Amino acid sequence: MSRLPRSLVLVLALAESLGWGLALRSLVMQRIPTIVVAALVVLGARAALRERTWGVGLLLAAGSALAASAWSGVGPAWFMAIALAAGLPFLMAFRPMLRFDVKAAVLFAFLAIGSGAASALSWNEAAQASHAQMHAVHPRCR
Repeated sequence: MSRLPRSLVLVLALAESLGWGLALRSLVMQRIPTIVVAALVVLGARAALRERTWGVGLLLAAGSALAASAWSGVGPAWFMAIALAAGLPFLMAFRPMLRFDVKAAVLFAFLAIGSGAASALSWNEAAQASHAQMHAVHPRCR
């Protein structure tokens, strides 16, 4: 029997199901980076359901990556909804983490948000640079 609150289990199940939906959609459209982020959402939700703290951190990082890609215009706006569902378990578990160790919990949150957003924004820059390079070498490429 799980020691997690029922509300957290439901939110984790929602995040996992949205992750699977995003993975299937991205697989059909052949969007490899989005498949990776969707897999991280599913992996984080499964780990958090098994009471692993790193699972909610991974969910927060993947959610911040989705939010950063939507904010930068690379991803669709509905990525924000998945980002919210992925970040909500961390918010629900943040107060118990603060009771255990305040500094570690705050550092954990900053590292998760920073790594997720930085990876999405750096991927965006790398993709734009390679796209511009491809057009410079082969002007007919679209």
